[in-house]
Amino acid sequence: MFIEADADVRLDQFNNINDLQPPFPCVNELLYLDPGSVDLINSPLLLIQVTRLLCGGFILAVRLNHTISDAQGLKQFLMALGEIARGYESPSVLPVWQRELLSSHEPPATPNKECDLFHRTRLVSLPFSQNQEVQRTFFFGLQEMISLKKHLPLHLHTCSKFEILTACLWRCRTLAFNLDPKEDVLLFFSVNGRGKDRLNLPEGFYSNALGCGMAFSTAEKLCRNSFEYTLDLVVKSKNKLLNTDTKEDKDTTLKNKMLKSWTDFTTNNALVGNHYFWIMHGWGKAVYAGPMIVHHIPNPEDSSFYIPYDNSKGDYGVYVPIFLRQEFLKRFVVEVGRMISEPPIRSAL
Repeated sequence: MFIEADADVRLDQFNNINDLQPPFPCVNELLYLDPGSVDLINSPLLLIQVTRLLCGGFILAVRLNHTISDAQGLKQFLMALGEIARGYESPSVLPVWQRELLSSHEPPATPNKECDLFHRTRLVSLPFSQNQEVQRTFFFGLQEMISLKKHLPLHLHTCSKFEILTACLWRCRTLAFNLDPKEDVLLFFSVNGRGKDRLNLPEGFYSNALGCGMAFSTAEKLCRNSFEYTLDLVVKSKNKLLNTDTKEDKDTTLKNKMLKSWTDFTTNNALVGNHYFWIMHGWGKAVYAGPMIVHHIPNPEDSSFYIPYDNSKGDYGVYVPIFLRQEFLKRFVVEVGRMISEPPIRSAL
């Protein structure tokens, strides 16, 4: 479904044009959702709205039914759309469907210890009250990542930005919640299956190919041990997901994906590697490219996005919107501040 619209406003009336980020005003006007079409069933597979602004700019808003594709597949589609808009006869990367490549066993052929643990764990998901929730954005650029690495031994400096950042936020969030020491805390995160030898997906595969990794610990171990301990949990969980048997991996992927909305904390790194800024439709580089809404009802505390971003100072990095109650957010800010400040000097003895 395609919607063409005109708005009697300029871009600079939305927010600071040099530092655009959610929440945006009038989001319901920028992507109109027909009443009754917001659920998974009976909704458009793809909804696109282009809104012309008084200043001559455009806002391109897209809503995708997630049964069709994941974020990487959406990026591929939008890049193809941009290439055709710029005069290409066909996309440079042709689309590949082949959903049968990720068909799983029913029931799963191999046991999943993580899923069994999930069902045995009493998850901490606090009741949501919109009047008590506060959103704050945290920016992690080059300097912040350097500071985080100073808390780690040298052999862990090669860990990815996603791994280090996820470990930091998981630990800080657990500290901020001040949980019972014996409480189990779980982390779910998405991993792109494209380019992984065991899945052997063809170039251009645009269906859902995200696996869901899970790390777990008790609140006491996560809070009392070092940052290195938390990072090790994340790295091992990610490697386990990427290195399991192909069929087992598919089973784990599909089964865990159904659990994501119930997790204690879910991070979505799908946007980290998908630089939507560089999707060109002939209008120049976008001033913002990312989700319009960065929290999920009913429990926005349970998830977060990592979004590539150029801040107003010209620094490139990742911004992370966090949605927490005021009391938790204050403690979370303190914990993150400790992580990105100068750590104690590590003794060589």
